[in-house]
Amino acid sequence: MFIDKVLNSQGVAAVAGSRFLTKCEKDKKAKIRELMATIKERKGTLAILKAIQEGKMGHD
Repeated sequence: MFIDKVLNSQGVAAVAGSRFLTKCEKDKKAKIRELMATIKERKGTLAILKAIQEGKMGHD
């Protein structure tokens, strides 16, 4: 009985979550595009910072 209730509540949550995701799909895709753009912009900076960090860690 308890297991059925738990499974049922998880199913409801999954359905609600999937509906929410389809509703926010466009926003999500736009945010992902923004993220990709910022990642491309910062990639050079991150590479430099990573090299500096690795250099510092190597000297320790």
